[in-house]
Amino acid sequence: MRIVVRTSRLAIWSRRLGSFSVVLLLLSIILHFSGQIAPDVFEISIGLASVFAALALLLAVLAFTVLWQTGDKGWGLALSGFIASSFALIPAGTAFALYLSYPSTLDVSTDIGNPPALALAHPDRPEHAVDPEALANRFPNLVSRSYQLPVEVMHNLVEALARNNGWTVLRNRAPTETGMIGTLNARRETLWGWSSEIAIRVAANPMGANVSIRAASLRDMWHDLGDNGRSLENALLALDDAVTLYVRDGLAILDDDDEEELPEALPEDHEAL
Repeated sequence: MRIVVRTSRLAIWSRRLGSFSVVLLLLSIILHFSGQIAPDVFEISIGLASVFAALALLLAVLAFTVLWQTGDKGWGLALSGFIASSFALIPAGTAFALYLSYPSTLDVSTDIGNPPALALAHPDRPEHAVDPEALANRFPNLVSRSYQLPVEVMHNLVEALARNNGWTVLRNRAPTETGMIGTLNARRETLWGWSSEIAIRVAANPMGANVSIRAASLRDMWHDLGDNGRSLENALLALDDAVTLYVRDGLAILDDDDEEELPEALPEDHEAL
């Protein structure tokens, strides 16, 4: 009696769908970074690639089970489908992990009661509401700053911060003698095509200057995976470092001036009176 050994159709379709999902994913990324497709089209393409990859992964698991029981051919096909689908699911898996780890920060500010004014974004949307407790737990460094530096100096450091981060400045108002408040509004673009507006307010206080910062997404989204919150927290930490360097350099200049003003030593053969 001749035993017919067949190739598992589950394994065949697992490799086909897995390969298609990888091609769709890579093509979407290439077209996105070359500016050929809009961000929303890119997100739809990534979503479709993830759906095909999930189906391919399921078929691979089923193929492994069937092959173990029947002894048919297709282990290599099922394995290739499993590997390809796992690779194509990396973006979706990363997004899901960020969704579980971070609250939505579609409109977030260090000053909830009086946030800096926006120039482009539409504030106060109900779907943009952020839980203050969740925000404080996940972003402990996302708080307004108070520095013992003149408000003009702090505004210059804020301008440098915007340039160093590659933000597009939309509006920049330096503090004046009559109104010791400076504001800066900038547009921030993420690697994946998300856009948000950054608003920074620098206000004078008796000891120096207060800095408040805000970020609001420019697109209608249901969740930003904590992107705005991470961006603001990193910006504030970078501003802390900039202030530290400014103060250190200033102290170094003062030390050099003091050394130059020291009197010269008396000659060794100077006779006492």
